[in-house]
Amino acid sequence: MPITEKAKNEMLNVSHQHDKNNIIELERINELEKTYTADKAIFWYTRDSFLYRLLNKAFLIDDIDIIFKCRFIIIDLFQQLTNLHREFIKSFD
Repeated sequence: MPITEKAKNEMLNVSHQHDKNNIIELERINELEKTYTADKAIFWYTRDSFLYRLLNKAFLIDDIDIIFKCRFIIIDLFQQLTNLHREFIKSFD
């Protein structure tokens, strides 16, 4: 599935809706919007922030709508983990 600006915006919109009353999280969402790059997906997911809580809740309750709207970050997480795994395997050669 291609990563598009629309997919990114869908994730940001659902994040804004989820944390609309939390000023700190809204600042983090805006930070992600301005500074995010695909090679920082793991950083953003593991950071104590809206993204970790939103995705884990969606996975826990099988909320396909939110999972789909977060496909942007999920795809980048998959790619970054795949690359790290590949590097790890090569370190044994």
